[in-house]
Amino acid sequence: MPILDRAARALAYLGGIVLVLLALFMTVDVALRALGTPIFGALDFVQLALVLTVFAGIAYCGRSDGHVAVDLFFPHMGPRAAFAAELLVKLGALLILALLAWRMGVRAWTAGVRDASNLLELPRWPFYAFATFGTALYVAMLALETLALAARGPRPRAD
Repeated sequence: MPILDRAARALAYLGGIVLVLLALFMTVDVALRALGTPIFGALDFVQLALVLTVFAGIAYCGRSDGHVAVDLFFPHMGPRAAFAAELLVKLGALLILALLAWRMGVRAWTAGVRDASNLLELPRWPFYAFATFGTALYVAMLALETLALAARGPRPRAD
């Protein structure tokens, strides 16, 4: 899985760069807005940049266990029940994210010239395609993690 890890890390760096540039852009826009000359199309730019930021980091965040997780039940389960629950959670996430990637891919493919941002009229299909790629990368990682989990089986408790 090293190639997927490298791709996720590269996308995460890209997302971080976009986030920093977005913060700078918003700072300039707020300053200019205070002077009465806001940047035309700033909201379009911010919305599209947020798509890049979120979907650039989703695979890396998932791979590094950065997503929010609440362990209310796992500590009270036996090894087999905890294994089954973890497997079900991974399979559920895999299914939902695969469905999301598929639908975004369809949207990217079918988005025409008219599907554009409000003011700047930037086409949205490249952003749908980027979101599809970021999600599909996470789906691939989840699939490999799920297979590894299933092959490993339940772990004995470390109490």
